[in-house]
Amino acid sequence: MFSVRAATCAALGLLALVPALAEAQQPPPVDPPAPSAPAIDLPPITVTAGRGSALDKLDVSTTLLTREQIQALPETGVDQIVNRIPGVWLPNIPTGQLHPTAQPVNIRGFGTSTTINTLVMVDGVPINDPYFRTINWSTIPKNSVERIEVIRGGGATSLWGNMAMGGVINIVTREPMKTGVAADTSYGSYNTATAEVAGSYVVNDKVKVGASYNHAHSSGYNLTPAQYRNTNLVPTASKADNIAASVFLAPTDKLKIFAKAYWNQTYEDGLVWTFAHNNWSTWRLLAGGSYQIDDKSSINFSGWLSGGSFGTINVGSGSYTLNNTGALNQFVSQIEAAPNADQGGSIFYEASFGPLRDVKIGVDARRTLITDYNNLYAGVSANPTTFVVNGEHRFQGVFGQGTYRFDGLPLDVTVGVRGDFWQAMNASVLTTNSSTLNVVPNASASSFDPRVGLKLYASDQLTLRGAIYRNFSAPGMNQMYRVFAAGTGYTTINPNLQPMTNFGQEVGFDFEWKGFTLSGTWFNNNLDNFIDLVTVCNTNPLCAAPFVSAAGLSPICVKLRRVLILRRPRSGRLEGWGTQ
Repeated sequence: MFSVRAATCAALGLLALVPALAEAQQPPPVDPPAPSAPAIDLPPITVTAGRGSALDKLDVSTTLLTREQIQALPETGVDQIVNRIPGVWLPNIPTGQLHPTAQPVNIRGFGTSTTINTLVMVDGVPINDPYFRTINWSTIPKNSVERIEVIRGGGATSLWGNMAMGGVINIVTREPMKTGVAADTSYGSYNTATAEVAGSYVVNDKVKVGASYNHAHSSGYNLTPAQYRNTNLVPTASKADNIAASVFLAPTDKLKIFAKAYWNQTYEDGLVWTFAHNNWSTWRLLAGGSYQIDDKSSINFSGWLSGGSFGTINVGSGSYTLNNTGALNQFVSQIEAAPNADQGGSIFYEASFGPLRDVKIGVDARRTLITDYNNLYAGVSANPTTFVVNGEHRFQGVFGQGTYRFDGLPLDVTVGVRGDFWQAMNASVLTTNSSTLNVVPNASASSFDPRVGLKLYASDQLTLRGAIYRNFSAPGMNQMYRVFAAGTGYTTINPNLQPMTNFGQEVGFDFEWKGFTLSGTWFNNNLDNFIDLVTVCNTNPLCAAPFVSAAGLSPICVKLRRVLILRRPRSGRLEGWGTQ
């Protein structure tokens, strides 16, 4: 019987033997000795999207935005900057005007409002909400960003595992470089303003300290066209506060470590309806570093602790329609609070051995926990139906990857393998009105995901690349455990979900000449166990009744939706070509 653990261990064992074989094949040294291979370029402080590999050396489609490019853009929000990157899709509406659960990140179709499988990180730490997988872009002030790294497609999954099926976005924050204090303010339309103060103290090359505070607010604009408004339809005001601190230490020439702390509080008032409110709080502690063993190898490590809470007050539209805009019988339909906790870390060894470069062997792990207090109201005078959800997901991964450069041939061949192990556990759904406690059975799954890629340096201006890979993504916690109502629709849970897998292929090119860049990629993805929301009952009270009656919401809800497993392959297409 096929064992994912056995296959992963065997593959990593073979990969670990490759350096010895590569050295064994090297000719004996002659006098004078041949020049040694150049030292690998290891970012010593932050974890990069390529986990130490330069993006332009990867065999997949990538983009790097530098600080100079970011600062030159007119957009004030990082979400709108990322939205400009070819092949990356975010909502065009700014983050402060959107409900927190309506902010997906989409690369190659792997990111909708119901299923998100694109990994977003800050300094190598996932920032997708542990429950909803959406992103609160207000936690990342523009002035704090040093660079933005993007890897499109599933070719990076061998390094990052779960949720990297669509690709990886890694935002690297600034490191203190000199002692000083800086302040920045801006003001624009709709009373939109930002203010920031940042300071750093550089004792010497071995000790650097930095701290910053950022505030942003906006009175917002009214999303409803003027001819359809009433007094309850209002602009969406928003406010966000961020505090960050960092310490960078270099105790020796070989050891470099860092620690960072972040805190954010985001508010939204009047999201379309005057009674609607949202709040999102987050804190995160991050530490890591690298130890340079010699000029060709290093150990890299990082770990984090984070937590926060999501809160929302949603509104039922009552009898309001475009033909009945004067209806003012809107009511609070949902009050929800969902605290969460998230911990994780990784350690990997990186080295070069002659023609074998960028060898990485490592492990990573993550644990997420949620509690969801969800009150649903069927009408303005109805008593709430209250659900209390608890759940925990755990992830463990082991990975290896290396790139072989042929002697006399400008060709890189990259081989990688990853084993992922997922557990859903300690989950329950309590309906307080009926004192019904549904204990969700524990579930687990594992995945063996290899990848092979080629990169041919056809000329100084043109490179050709291609990759095939298999990847994995576990179901989201909200897909397994969260119930909610909106209007006449009710969405119920499906704790029986299993991870979806993908077999992907892509080929592409990159052409650079005198500042002109042209890139193109054809890709094809074939998914198994695709997870998405499906309408089970549509305007059919008898069909929906068994579910909504148990939730205490009948007879108002006549439409039932449930997260189901489907099979939906995604066809290939050309993407991401243009100038930059």
